[in-house]
Amino acid sequence: MNMLFNDVYKTNNRQVADLASKLVRIPSHSKVETKETVVNEFIMNWFEQNNIPCEVEYSGKIPLPVAYLDYGADKTLLFNGHSDTTNVDFMKNPFSGEIKGNFLYGRGAADMKGGLAAVMYLFKYIKKTRQNPGINLAFAVTDGEEGGGSPGAIKLAKKLDANYCIVSEPTELKIYDSCKGIYFLKLESYGKSAHLSAPSFGNNAIDNLLGAYDYIKNNYIDNVTKRSNQNSLFVTCSIKGGSEGIPDYAEMLINRRVLAGESAKRDINAINALLENFYKSCNSNADIKIKKTVDFGPERSPMLTPKNKNFTNLCIEVYNKISGTNSRPMQHPGWTEGAIFRAAGIDAIIAGPGSVEYAHTPFEKVDIRELGRAVQIYALIVKGLGQVKE
Repeated sequence: MNMLFNDVYKTNNRQVADLASKLVRIPSHSKVETKETVVNEFIMNWFEQNNIPCEVEYSGKIPLPVAYLDYGADKTLLFNGHSDTTNVDFMKNPFSGEIKGNFLYGRGAADMKGGLAAVMYLFKYIKKTRQNPGINLAFAVTDGEEGGGSPGAIKLAKKLDANYCIVSEPTELKIYDSCKGIYFLKLESYGKSAHLSAPSFGNNAIDNLLGAYDYIKNNYIDNVTKRSNQNSLFVTCSIKGGSEGIPDYAEMLINRRVLAGESAKRDINAINALLENFYKSCNSNADIKIKKTVDFGPERSPMLTPKNKNFTNLCIEVYNKISGTNSRPMQHPGWTEGAIFRAAGIDAIIAGPGSVEYAHTPFEKVDIRELGRAVQIYALIVKGLGQVKE
């Protein structure tokens, strides 16, 4: 067993990059009529061509490939990745899949078709070794992660039987054992319209909204952010309102990134109490409402896999060996589908090629050397889990 996968260090970065390039060339964002269907069919055909068993589940009309390498073991490691991408506005040649120097360019290169390709290549590599790693493997390709509510992951988490999960989202291969939850808060301000030359006859909804937000920020948002070492975030992402006269309505949308133990209910209760103080402190006749909106449901709650788990410790040990560092598990700045699988009782970590610095940007790219190292890290985690006795 100690000799298992020893030649994984010879992984050809370019071969993994060529596979990722083929995925990038297939559009799979929300504005494409077929959405993820074409790229998922490519993935299913690729597994078939490489004699790797692959079943198909469906999320509505979208096929979801689920590949298996079953060795009759009593433990299963599940890999997860979504095949949808963000839109391609303001991008030049978003589906070129060009490989130039050490980088692969195009929409989804970092988030997260590079990660998908690394797992696909891993399965091909393990299949070719014809050796039993002592653990079963599965790979679930999901849909609708980029704003679509992750329906495929929700369905598969209830159906698949696994003990561990690796989500190959872009982390520069660093090991993340937690991620933030996500929801949105909306502040709505109601005023009274009047002619611009006679503002005293009206009640300016925009002025009231800005004043209330400033009060909330100074007395709640800044305190929460400071206590969490800048990890718990409130991000203002849109403001609407205004007309030809004194505005009678304005709204502000706040993107909320939360840690374990935080909730929309706690935020709303605290902010409503502050609004009452705001009205009294400035003798304001403002009318401000706050509510939770764009509700993704409990599936987008925070994720945390305990740090004392053998799985987490093994992943860190492997990453440190490959990277030559002495790192610890980290918290992912965004939300990932790992939270869905963790909520289903599966120990989950997030680790994949690519950087969030380039994800969702007009110049999205991934370092192809990370694609090869991802295969190495995943293979050594598989090897280690096959030896773990819990």
